[in-house]
Amino acid sequence: MDKIMDMLNAKVFVANKHRELTDRYKKLKTDQERVIFTFNVMVEYDIVPNATGMPKNAKESEKLREQGNKVFIKGVLNNMTCIDALKLYTKSIAFAPYPSEQLALAYANRSAVLFQLGLHSECIQDIDRALALNYPDDLRAKLYVRKTECLMILGSCSVEDILEEAQHWLDKMSLNDASRKKLRSKLDTLHYKAVQTKKSVKDNSIRAEVKKSGNEPPLPTIVSYNNEVPCASDAVAIKYSTRYGRHVIATRNINPGEVIAVEKPYTLLLMQQNMQTHCSNCLKVCWANIPCNYCTYAMYCSEECRYAEWKKCHDVECAVFPALIEYAFYNIDLLSMRLAVLAIREAGGMKELRTMLKKFDEYDGI
Repeated sequence: MDKIMDMLNAKVFVANKHRELTDRYKKLKTDQERVIFTFNVMVEYDIVPNATGMPKNAKESEKLREQGNKVFIKGVLNNMTCIDALKLYTKSIAFAPYPSEQLALAYANRSAVLFQLGLHSECIQDIDRALALNYPDDLRAKLYVRKTECLMILGSCSVEDILEEAQHWLDKMSLNDASRKKLRSKLDTLHYKAVQTKKSVKDNSIRAEVKKSGNEPPLPTIVSYNNEVPCASDAVAIKYSTRYGRHVIATRNINPGEVIAVEKPYTLLLMQQNMQTHCSNCLKVCWANIPCNYCTYAMYCSEECRYAEWKKCHDVECAVFPALIEYAFYNIDLLSMRLAVLAIREAGGMKELRTMLKKFDEYDGI
């Protein structure tokens, strides 16, 4: 933004319009008038930002995936190299157009890292995502074999359908494919293990469910809630005085470690460096996140979170955030925009929000 302001000031001074525009600006009374005036001046002097951020890009996705391959396949395999590869594959997923082969390949490659890290439930999720997209036929057998391994590790004794799919796609592979023989051997081993496992299970109707890892820790609980402030304990009360203004006081002795309030924020925003490691909606750390279908910034822990944030605010932000981030807007600026979107929607429109805010201004102590 500083660069844009410097460009604008330079052009205004050259045109000898600085004093005139400053005088006109001083007469404006509302923020809306100031924004419109400033935008019109920027248009007049041809310095309207033409920022696109970092849009979906198949070549960039491919490049990031290849970088991940170098780390994962050619590097010394340990947890740290796996994490490095995981980050690159996740970035590849973020940049891949939807739907596309690049997206399918990135999901498949990330599933290999997740398997290596022992995150078998997440591995299955990525495998299913890859197979649901335009994943190459000659590589599908490998994914079905990997999925079978995950299910068996997780305790499922019902893998016949997955093994059949693996066999189906293995038969379609070229006889000259170097990986065909290795996959055939692994598939035979899995067939044998599946039969042995089924024999050892007395009641075949009892099947182990695939458990999701990474459950959220429970929020602390409040013993006795406050009638006036729903998020707080009855150990506190809100008071007002001319000396302190509005403030909170204790109504009784509060025990060490006692929780006095648990309140969800009106809204929240991830730091930019965490956009590909955490869910943009619930902030949960995520090993196998999925991207927004339209931008490269927002990623989510599940379809539910992606849908929830789209309905809430991301349908508006999606086209704007990339440009703001490219021009180095601060997180507080992005959060302010999100607050505005949510407030306007909650109020029912801009006019209704203005009316609501005027009513708030009429109350003392708020």
